[in-house]
Amino acid sequence: MTKIIITALFYMALFIGVEILTKKLKINKELSRKFIHIFSGVTIAFLPLLMSFHQIAILGGLFIPVMVLSKKRNIFSSIHHVKRQTYGEVYFPVAIVLTAILFPQKYLFMYGILIMAISDGFASVIGQKYGKKTYSILGSKKSYIGSSVFLVSSFLIGIVLTITLTSTSVLFSIIISLVCASILTLLEGSLSLGLDNLFLPIIGAYFLEIFVKISK
Repeated sequence: MTKIIITALFYMALFIGVEILTKKLKINKELSRKFIHIFSGVTIAFLPLLMSFHQIAILGGLFIPVMVLSKKRNIFSSIHHVKRQTYGEVYFPVAIVLTAILFPQKYLFMYGILIMAISDGFASVIGQKYGKKTYSILGSKKSYIGSSVFLVSSFLIGIVLTITLTSTSVLFSIIISLVCASILTLLEGSLSLGLDNLFLPIIGAYFLEIFVKISK
């Protein structure tokens, strides 16, 4: 329980610290939101090295009501204040809980969370800044450059994790990573309202697990 409390306090301190800095330095809230998204996601992805999946699920569960209340009361405006309608900050801890419960293996959990943190995070940042040409799937508008960033980063994450944490050969790691990245890029391109935070980690871990088993 001590690990859960210490880790929860760490993330609360992060949210408060970013909130204070955003207001004092007048940082763009979209940037502060994405910083928290990426930094939190990356650090959470490596929690299995320090905590059990049961503890990670409890930790994520603690932050679900925190994010719901914060969104309703706009407590952490650096997280919630965006021009578009989204519930991504609420889905974030939900996805952590579900991924930890459904895929209690290091490489699967890490893959799912890193896809949400790095691939989705940087795709959004770069897409919003440089994405002049856009496309739409199921009413969700995304940029070509943002989706390209998502595809490449997801591919690289898959290769690194499958080679280092599984017995999959390099050739199959490349094939598996490319297929998973392609599927997730299409999925990310069709989701809106922050649903990518909910579905990308779970579906990413699911497909990676299937393809790794097939390759053996």
